[in-house]
Amino acid sequence: MPLPPLANKIRIAVVLFLFASTTHLNAQQYPQTFHYHQKLIFLRMKVEHTDSLLFLMDTGANTSAIDSETAEMLKLSAFQRDTVEGTMGKMLAPSVWANVRHRGSDSAKKLSLTTYSLKGAPAPPGQKLDGILGTDYLKQFAITIDFELLQIHFNRLADTSSLVVLPFFMDNGIPAITSKIGHKNCSGISIR
Repeated sequence: MPLPPLANKIRIAVVLFLFASTTHLNAQQYPQTFHYHQKLIFLRMKVEHTDSLLFLMDTGANTSAIDSETAEMLKLSAFQRDTVEGTMGKMLAPSVWANVRHRGSDSAKKLSLTTYSLKGAPAPPGQKLDGILGTDYLKQFAITIDFELLQIHFNRLADTSSLVVLPFFMDNGIPAITSKIGHKNCSGISIR
């Protein structure tokens, strides 16, 4: 038996409301929890179709990296070898392309990830570090970090009208700020 015209209109209105609500929820940026260990921020990232990979957020790394075992597990193929310089000096390392996104993100960013062993790198107890999240990924966001709640927000740069922006400069590849503490001007305070 067909529904009366008013019932059809109500059913269509409910479907449209549910669709609009779902679309609005997907557009928002949700806070993501992180681990804070040894004064370092570790968060879960999605690489390709694998969720919950542990990444170290490193504002001093210009290029993001992925552990060689993790890259092999994900079947990521090297497209070039490059010399990379880090805290362990210079080394020749392969690079792979991968789609990377944080939790709550509606889109991935295709990144060139340097691939090398991250064994021995700091990680929360009992966990394996899968990658390092560098400024090549971080620079597309205004990031809010709440250390009390252990939450991080990745805000698209276009959506920063309600945020206080803290300008910084790069000092040998490390973000730094100029500030005033008491009556002293301080320059080059590292952001790590």
